[in-house]
Amino acid sequence: MTGSRIFLKIAASGLGLLLLGLGVPAFLMERELKGAFLGQVEGELAQEARRTAVVIRPMIESGDPRGAERLLRELARSSGTRYTIIGEDGVVLADSHHDHASMENHGNRPEVRMALLAGQGRSERPSATTGREEMYVAVAERLGGHPVVIRASEALSDVNTPFLRARRWVLGAGVTTVALGVGLGLWMARRLATPIREMQAMAGAVARGERGARLRSTRHDELGELARSLDHLAEELEARVEAMSRDRERALAMLSAMAEGIVALDGAGRVTSVNRAAEELFGVRGADVLGRRLAEAIRAAELLDLAEEVLRDRTPSEREARLGERVLQLTGSPMGGPSGGAVLLAHDLTEVRRLEEVRRDFVANFSHEIRTPLSAILGYVETLLHAAPEDPAQRDEFLQKIQKNAHRLRELASDVLTLSRVEARPDLTDRSSVDIGEVANLSLEAWRERAEAKGLRLENEMDHGPFLVLGDRGLLLTALDNLLQNAITYTPSGGRVVLSVRRQGDRVRAAVRDTGIGIPSAYLPRIFERFFRVDRGRSREVGGTGLGLAIVKHVALNHGGSVVATSEEGRGTEVALELPVADRGLERVA
Repeated sequence: MTGSRIFLKIAASGLGLLLLGLGVPAFLMERELKGAFLGQVEGELAQEARRTAVVIRPMIESGDPRGAERLLRELARSSGTRYTIIGEDGVVLADSHHDHASMENHGNRPEVRMALLAGQGRSERPSATTGREEMYVAVAERLGGHPVVIRASEALSDVNTPFLRARRWVLGAGVTTVALGVGLGLWMARRLATPIREMQAMAGAVARGERGARLRSTRHDELGELARSLDHLAEELEARVEAMSRDRERALAMLSAMAEGIVALDGAGRVTSVNRAAEELFGVRGADVLGRRLAEAIRAAELLDLAEEVLRDRTPSEREARLGERVLQLTGSPMGGPSGGAVLLAHDLTEVRRLEEVRRDFVANFSHEIRTPLSAILGYVETLLHAAPEDPAQRDEFLQKIQKNAHRLRELASDVLTLSRVEARPDLTDRSSVDIGEVANLSLEAWRERAEAKGLRLENEMDHGPFLVLGDRGLLLTALDNLLQNAITYTPSGGRVVLSVRRQGDRVRAAVRDTGIGIPSAYLPRIFERFFRVDRGRSREVGGTGLGLAIVKHVALNHGGSVVATSEEGRGTEVALELPVADRGLERVA
């Protein structure tokens, strides 16, 4: 459709120029030709009038108007011209076509007035006598001592016949020229419009992102140069678009990979971009918020205040805010010029703040735990140094208490180091296939003597193995030792401690069950916290650091498993390690 309009515009412009170029000269030529032709006719009629004056002079001077009329009629029949003799007063003296006595006064005729004033006059008008369009030429002569006007006239239809014939010839030549010009113009218009349409189509294809759209023109004129320039421009544009696409993909990949949430705004505060981290932090979808104002897109008062401040003051700003359970570090920076937008960055500090709180709690708890045995040791040592008891039995009692508290300090230090080691290795890289059944047997044998000394039955309820898991043999042994130690510690004499290992689907379950004092249900969710004790006084009395179950939990997590505890107060507790079997672990490692 656009190509047709271009073609029509070019064709119409060419045709208009052609018609204007031919029409104006033709019009001017017709005017000149008609004027020259009428001037020639005027001269001939004036000569006819003067010759007629010579012929009729004797009759006019002798006062014979009838004879003059007869003579005029004869002249009119031979020449086809009408003759009229008019007196100075406008009275018609003789006429070649009508009775002069019946004709009105001609003193007001323009050609007559002009002839009486200037000697010759001319006019074209309808004749009052004949009703025809006629050309009148009048000349003034003196006949019989008085001015007399001799007028000759012819019908304009007769006068114009040769002119009309010439005009038809000129018109025919003009139509032929126009026809040839139109044909040539259409050919030229099509020749010009076709490459323009091709250029337009190629430009549209490039705008739509179609690769390889080229003109490849072989013309050697300006249009050919323009087509080759467009081809070069398309190549440059494709190269730049590819570079921009690669840069955009890299930028999007970087933004998507960033842990910080990023929200970009335009100068009016509308969202122009959000990355995946921002979608997760603020619970939105990018497709839903793009183009919307920030206050409508994200319900976060602190973020909105930050954005308004940065857009208003055009200076960077930052603040810490709480969004539900999350703690966010919000940073805003202006983007672009004075009317540009802003970039808002949200860094999730929730885990950092949690770890800081855990560290503070750990330091406080560790300081508290270590203070008691240290104080006891210092107290007994000072007593021995300054007021040593003379009774050897009392002195031995003091030394045994010092030894007991020293062992407690050693166990506490050992458990802290173990916990630090398992927390520092969230994903074990040096894992190997371990039969947890063998590890369980080793742990049973290591604690059997202590269980029997306390009057407990230590039982083994393992199914037939092997029970292969992928992990660290030492850490798994530490976890089972901690479970057995807790069970033995909190089970009264005469009770039972049972270690069982079974395979359940794609997992291996190693559990320690006892018939001890149990754990109140209100405390059960917290037993895996560091230094947590249900009864702190009793726990210190029976021993233990309060870190054993925390170590067990982290060992389970490091091995891709979990730890589950069930208990009934006064009837016993069961704590189970659930670990993936070795073949699934090997698949994940691969």
